[in-house]
Amino acid sequence: MRTELRTPVRTAAPASGSALRRQNRALVLRSLLREVTASRADLARFTGLARPTISEVVRGLLDEGVIIESDKRHEARPGKPATMLAFDPDAAQILAVDVSDPQRITGALVRTDGTIAHRVIGSGSAEPVTAAAHLADELLALTPRAPLGVGIGAPMDAWTEEDRGLTARIADAVGLAARMPAQVHPDADLAAQAERRFALDADAADFLLVRVGQCTATTVVAEDAARSSAARELAHVRISADPGPDCVCGLSGCVHGWVAAAIGSGPADPVRAVAARHLGIALSVIVTALDLPRVVLSGPVDAGFCAAVGEAMADATRTAHLSSPTVVRPSSVENAVLRGAAARVFATELGIA
Repeated sequence: MRTELRTPVRTAAPASGSALRRQNRALVLRSLLREVTASRADLARFTGLARPTISEVVRGLLDEGVIIESDKRHEARPGKPATMLAFDPDAAQILAVDVSDPQRITGALVRTDGTIAHRVIGSGSAEPVTAAAHLADELLALTPRAPLGVGIGAPMDAWTEEDRGLTARIADAVGLAARMPAQVHPDADLAAQAERRFALDADAADFLLVRVGQCTATTVVAEDAARSSAARELAHVRISADPGPDCVCGLSGCVHGWVAAAIGSGPADPVRAVAARHLGIALSVIVTALDLPRVVLSGPVDAGFCAAVGEAMADATRTAHLSSPTVVRPSSVENAVLRGAAARVFATELGIA
């Protein structure tokens, strides 16, 4: 955990008492997330809140079971040793659900540090809404307390009212099971958030996250928030006039159709090579325009497919004046959508999203 922020965090008090209590709660939770453990005196110093306010917030969090009192800190100073506070890893959990593939819905209970406590795959034979509800019930039965929140990652390909309605009905079913509303976000955004927070090179420079699947979406992640973008569906463009696989957009041979057809193909499958080339050419436009040093492919891809995409990008950008060659690699984060959903919900609880 990072501990670089040590100065008190002060913000203007909201008008209502309930909003002020929620803000104070968020300040305390944020400090505990950053410091891992802290005493009540530490929290007062980190947040700038008065000691009585800290005591009230801590009492409520202890009653909720979100935090616990851990070992007392042993210090060579007079007086009673301070009691340390920390998140209860078994109680402070998020219910996360990935519906990127409605035929293979996946859910998990995710701890505050991003680790998966329990993971369940829904029944592929069940109707998606029913499968999601059963999955949520199964996960909730594994935790003694209500989750801090519910997050759902959904695909970008809402081509019909039926597609949009299915995602909404899944969210309603999961939220009903958890007795709280579910947050729904594009799976590409959540995968990008997980990559930024949990990848081995999470502190590296800006990158383009490409969520590969039946729908291919992109998200630009940048240290400068002004450059960051929300997930956008990669345009259904045709790189060549050659006929190709049909796509949900109604065209044949567009980038989406090729990539979707390549999922699950073997290394020697010619569809895979064509899909990698088309995807690389399409992505080269974004990379060149924003001068991005990295492209991360998230989803059912391997290093060989990423290398082929990189070669196509390099050919397409050979005359472009990029600051450095763009690296293409697969995501190093497992269960990225689930962990990203948990991070997004938890950030909302901390008042930072």
